[in-house]
Amino acid sequence: AVPPPPAPDEPYTDEEDFATGVYELYRAYTAFTAVTGPAASRPLLIECVALTDRLAWSLEVAEADYASAPGRLPYVNQRQEHLIGTLISVLTETDESPEEVVVGLLLSEDPAAQTAAARLLVASAPLYSDKAPPPIFHVLREESAFERLTAWVATSAEEEAAMDPIKKALLVFATGLLAVLLLDRDVADYIVRTPVPTALLKRLHTAPQSFDGDKAEAAQGPLPPFLQGLTPQEMTRRAVLYRLSCLTAMGEYQEVLAPFFQEEGVELVLQGLQRMDLSCRLAAIELTSRLLAHKKFAMCFVQDAAGVDKLVELSEGEQAFQLHAALAMCLFGLASLSNVMEEVCRLPSSTFHRLVSYAISLLRCPQEAAQKSIVLFFGMALAFRPVLQAFDATADEHGSSSSSSNSSSSGLYSLLNLLRSGSSSSSSLGNNHPSLPPPPLSTQRRGQLAHFTTLCLRHHLRVHLAILASTAEADAPPPLPGKRPRLNSQDLTASSAVPSSFFRPVEVDDNATEALLARVRTGVLVLPPNWAPLQNLLHHRGLLVLLGVVASSATGRAGAAETAKYALDCLEMATLLPAAIEEA
Repeated sequence: AVPPPPAPDEPYTDEEDFATGVYELYRAYTAFTAVTGPAASRPLLIECVALTDRLAWSLEVAEADYASAPGRLPYVNQRQEHLIGTLISVLTETDESPEEVVVGLLLSEDPAAQTAAARLLVASAPLYSDKAPPPIFHVLREESAFERLTAWVATSAEEEAAMDPIKKALLVFATGLLAVLLLDRDVADYIVRTPVPTALLKRLHTAPQSFDGDKAEAAQGPLPPFLQGLTPQEMTRRAVLYRLSCLTAMGEYQEVLAPFFQEEGVELVLQGLQRMDLSCRLAAIELTSRLLAHKKFAMCFVQDAAGVDKLVELSEGEQAFQLHAALAMCLFGLASLSNVMEEVCRLPSSTFHRLVSYAISLLRCPQEAAQKSIVLFFGMALAFRPVLQAFDATADEHGSSSSSSNSSSSGLYSLLNLLRSGSSSSSSLGNNHPSLPPPPLSTQRRGQLAHFTTLCLRHHLRVHLAILASTAEADAPPPLPGKRPRLNSQDLTASSAVPSSFFRPVEVDDNATEALLARVRTGVLVLPPNWAPLQNLLHHRGLLVLLGVVASSATGRAGAAETAKYALDCLEMATLLPAAIEEA
């Protein structure tokens, strides 16, 4: 027997009923635009509002089911495999022109129609589902629609407090619309220079910290009766989430710093990191990662706000798995500015070592987004001696009889294991001939990860070599009385490779490394027989991993030749030890 259609006060739960609802909306809107006079048009407009809101509610329910699906990975868009993807396809690919209907309602003068249309548009483009607005949003780029949307979101906190329930709800969904539109760089370039960032920051100050209880309900007030499936608490939560998402999209712009500090934005970020709601906490972490591009914010976050402690606490919480990718982006942001990373190295020992330990654990995280960010983090942070020591700490203790559990917790082992899996994925491609179809996107990403991991490993060895040269020079006997020391270009390069401060980064580049290698080959610089960096590499079968990277370059994958070059550079340094030559 065919199940009956859902009641009018229930969401659509399958593709056929949802498609019927889309058709009914198109029919009602066509009739509404054809009649004249309020007596005839008002009932049709009310029907349009009800149908639009019901479609939005159905998408929200399907999105919630998708978000709670077991085994779903953060930052991986798998919606097409679930009901939400099917319903969005029905909405965007139908012949009934939903863009014309929804934008027509949004540009009407009726607040209820505007609110329902905005809700449907937001529901059709879930946050974090893509890196660009969906096609249906292109109609909002028209001047009249865009100006109206910008004016709504620029509403001040005082104006919001005086609004009626329908306009308050409209403001929430309009902010969600802008959060999606800001994925378009041209939109962000414009909005960041308007009063919108200041208005968003001011309204965040008025939001309650918790979304449960009377405060959250009072912040939003009663909801209009046509909005189904929502509560005042949920609307308050969405208001905070959409505001944070808008600010995240503009976080890297220099123009956002002035209003941010004027409105005590650092305190808002810390409040966001402490929110119990997972989606808002995730949005606050992403906002932090964007703002860390600015030295002023980053220094304040590390030195004055104890922000690193907050990140470490989040990494150890119950929801940590859902936050790994965003937290890895924050760590990458910290390492991107050398002065900031220097201050991170000066943090109390407990905080610093918990941070590095967490970073090493992310090398073993199954999420590709987290892996890439944390490899890039170590690619810069290993130039700092405290990070290098913590990274090598477990590996230096292994000896010849180390247990596998201790070895597997070392940074070098985790890095090599990541490289092993990445190079094997790349080599499984076969020859990427132009006549053949391109490799799967996931395999391309693994190849890119192998590229960055090999570069990180090379940097690890180069920094160790520069530190060895600096230590040898510091321990060298002074010149004989009456004789001036001879300095050539190689000596100058090597002596400038390592700053005197323990917390400052070791400066290495191609020329400096080549000069140091030349000194090793000529016997001017002598490597200890059991030099720890290379011994650890041999212990973890690193030569075989690097040879595998070189072999995978034959696939013809874009960037494979450069990755192989990095691996050969590592092998060149490794074979400076006789033991490495014997193993090879």
